[in-house]
Amino acid sequence: MDSDSSKRRKLEEFQVDMSNQEVDRSDSEDDFADSELSVTALPGGTNGNDGEQSRKSRQSSQDTLKIPGVNSHPADLLDLQIKELLAKLSPKNDNSMGHVEAAIHRLRDAIEGIPSRGGLPAADARKLFETSSDVEIPFSTFTPDEGSKLSLGYSKPTRIDVIRSYARSTAVLLDGRLTVDLAVTMPSYLFQANDYRDYRYFQKRAFYLACIADGLQRIKPSFPSLTFAYQDDNFLQPALLVESELGSGSGKNLKRSTCLFKATLQVLSTLDLIADPMILQANRYKHVKTDSPVLFDGARGLNILYKMSAWSYQRIRHEAHISLKMLTCSVADPFIGLFISRVDETCKMFDHVFRIPVESSSLAHSRTSLSRNDGIVLAYDLYDMLKYGLGNRAFMIYPQLQNTPQPWTITAKASHSYPSAHLTVGLLLNPEHCGRTVDRGPSIDDRRAADEFRTFWGAKAELRRFKDGSILESVIWNDSDSKRTVIDQIVTYILNRHFEQQGGASKLVGGVTFDKSLPPQVNLQQNTASIFSPATRAFELLTKSLWAMDGLPLQLRTIAPASPELRFPSLHPPSAGKLDVPRRPIDIQVQFEGSTRWPEDITAVQRTKIAFLLKIARCLESDSSIEGARVGLDKPKQKLLGQSFLDVAIKDGPVFRLRIYHDHELKMLEYGMNGPVQLPASREELAMAISEHKRKYIQCPKYTQAVITLRTRFPMLLPTTWLLKKWRDCHLLSPHIRDELLELLAIRTFVCPYPWVAPGSPNSAFLRTIAFIAAWDWQADPVVVDFNSELNINEVAAIHVRFKAWRKIDPGMNRVAMFAASNLDPEGITWTERFPSRMIASRLTNLARAANDLVGEQGLDLKSEMLFVPSMAEYDFVIHLKHEHGAARRKKTLFKNLQLESYDDSFEAIADPVQHFLNELEDLYGDNLILFYNQSETTLIAGLWNPQTGPRNWKIGLNYPTKPLAAAQITIDKAAVLHGIARLGGDLISHINQNP
Repeated sequence: MDSDSSKRRKLEEFQVDMSNQEVDRSDSEDDFADSELSVTALPGGTNGNDGEQSRKSRQSSQDTLKIPGVNSHPADLLDLQIKELLAKLSPKNDNSMGHVEAAIHRLRDAIEGIPSRGGLPAADARKLFETSSDVEIPFSTFTPDEGSKLSLGYSKPTRIDVIRSYARSTAVLLDGRLTVDLAVTMPSYLFQANDYRDYRYFQKRAFYLACIADGLQRIKPSFPSLTFAYQDDNFLQPALLVESELGSGSGKNLKRSTCLFKATLQVLSTLDLIADPMILQANRYKHVKTDSPVLFDGARGLNILYKMSAWSYQRIRHEAHISLKMLTCSVADPFIGLFISRVDETCKMFDHVFRIPVESSSLAHSRTSLSRNDGIVLAYDLYDMLKYGLGNRAFMIYPQLQNTPQPWTITAKASHSYPSAHLTVGLLLNPEHCGRTVDRGPSIDDRRAADEFRTFWGAKAELRRFKDGSILESVIWNDSDSKRTVIDQIVTYILNRHFEQQGGASKLVGGVTFDKSLPPQVNLQQNTASIFSPATRAFELLTKSLWAMDGLPLQLRTIAPASPELRFPSLHPPSAGKLDVPRRPIDIQVQFEGSTRWPEDITAVQRTKIAFLLKIARCLESDSSIEGARVGLDKPKQKLLGQSFLDVAIKDGPVFRLRIYHDHELKMLEYGMNGPVQLPASREELAMAISEHKRKYIQCPKYTQAVITLRTRFPMLLPTTWLLKKWRDCHLLSPHIRDELLELLAIRTFVCPYPWVAPGSPNSAFLRTIAFIAAWDWQADPVVVDFNSELNINEVAAIHVRFKAWRKIDPGMNRVAMFAASNLDPEGITWTERFPSRMIASRLTNLARAANDLVGEQGLDLKSEMLFVPSMAEYDFVIHLKHEHGAARRKKTLFKNLQLESYDDSFEAIADPVQHFLNELEDLYGDNLILFYNQSETTLIAGLWNPQTGPRNWKIGLNYPTKPLAAAQITIDKAAVLHGIARLGGDLISHINQNP
């Protein structure tokens, strides 16, 4: 996908439908004289090509916005980006604004011209209105009785005022639409002194609004769309939405201070108006403690934030805090995070999500409020309960009412129920405390607090004595259930105990979870690092044995881990002497002290390494903890790569693969590449040797140590990388994408989580990473991961310069498709050189987009296993392996003595027949086809034919079987190749399917 279309889609995602915007007006019940009624005008464009023009305009805007970061200061760049964005969102020029003003005046004149209706008893007024109009009066559930003495009438409004953003000149265009809010003030003589009782005021308000709708409907050509909507989801306060026709105009920049924007974010994030209310011009005001924020306007005697809930205010402060941090991050694009990226997708924003249906039944803890529906009451009650029950396990609890009634036509009856509404609750978890199994309550001496604790927890509460001698009320949770977290247990218990009348937890619907996709031995309730403790202990044991060796020509300098099994993001925890599972070697690296006795020839260095390894093997023979040691070569034909190794089998433990690092080896290779004396090898071979040396001996140990440090900061990093690798493996991309690239993308989600905070669960972390891969335009942008916030602006700029240089050197992206740099690896190609290829990178992006779209479409109804189901339709052929071989398991013998004899050579357990078969296929047909398989569980192998093997002119020297075509052309003989594969696989293969 090109850069322009990527940016265009992001801007399109930013647009929202203003038809759902609601009017925010006070609903005072005590003083309704000259009561105000909201009418929202929605001016729209008449030009049928507005969408296309807007799309082209956004595209040209993004072309302007894409300024190289190395040539502009970030603050200046952000100013320019905001300026361009405001050009698209700000109101039109003066000529077009005249159309807006004309539409407002036209609507005002139309309302003022509606004929009056004399005050009649409610029953008579309703009958008369219903016979003369098809408009349904938007009464709430409290409609006037037949015998009611309530008088209903209509008269010209006392005032019609433009309010909110348009009146303050702060209105913006969203999706090409401008919202103008009008407040209609009802005449005071329509009310009586006792209209505050029995919902009489709201009934008069609804009738008055219906009269306005009826009057505007009679001049419909000027107002083509008239709908009712509930203001703030309040059944008692319907509003009228009016859409007016406007002409289109050209854009005009709206100047706004970026500094003022940042200062506002600072105020929002630092001030806590719940704990420390802001009182303006009210010296005699006495504050009463409340759970809601207080911004008191003394001149008007009003708390401006009286409608804001505690969780909404917490969300605003949270977002402001994130925005400020984003502005100071050197590797994040603040403009994308602040104004383009969607942050309201529940599954990605929150670590734990659940929902419960909203039913119009009595609530366990009902807060009688005439202006709140059942869903809002339930939200308040549930928020209080969860806040008390979860404690510091969650630092944000955000209930949100969904599937509420949408705007309806003025001829339809109002809906007063939520047949499909539900309350979605999102939690942002604290990873340090969310898995805590013991809740310490108050001391028994604090009677009031202890009684409150026992009342809340019921039979779950118990009195316990702790090791420090304290006797406290407490609650104990179970951590042995790997698929039911402590959070799940607490939420379920609270619903069952305190919301029994709503069905308790019986109707609870959990969010998207990937627990079943994790390895079976993983329990998120416990420390996942314990799975790898045998490998860690074995590594410490081997390290002690290596340091204790005598008789080596040189002393050891360092012993470093260089394997996924020791940095912990591996899908395959090392087995401890189990014959039915191949023991995967764990890479480690040793370095000897410097010496002039090392040879100066690169080939001689490789042979010297072999001699050292043989000497180490002999030194370890007498060690009782070592089961065996054997020297081997990875690729004997490649003399420059230094592929010699020593496999050391720990008794009843894993196998370690030891390699020797010589620091002068890289200089020899670089000298052979650029020096006056060329080595007897091609420049391509030398370049590959240099790249492999840097990756294996320099970057891998350094990277492994950094990840080991990171896993203590982010406990959810480990299961996140597991999920990413399983997702890759299930889609058969194991041989094409290195583990380290996926790990880097997962690490980025934690160290640079914007526009969110660092995830507190593997579910949100996995989905965010998938979303990033889907949006990453790797052809135009690098990914930069800063492990410890070490990179400054100049270093990030240098990485971008290096990336652009690679695109100029390799425009076809044959060597480097994806560019992933970090503070450890500013070169950016260590883990992406040649893998993945451009085709595989595109495949990865498409899979991520499909998964991200599926999450967006299905939300909490998503079945997580759907993301891990591969499609076989796009492959040319599929090789099915027999199950006993597909799992790469070694058969046990029937007789114990034969079993021990076969295991005497400890390294035989490493053998994987399927992997050997795959290696043979790569050697024989690697240039003619591309293989795809799951390296974790290779039960099938899919393949694509190389397009270069298609029809071509005949020539000698082709390395694949051919068959003739017409016009003296030939093509690959696919049947012959598949037959050869079947013969090579033998008993491993069950059957081969070839797709048409």
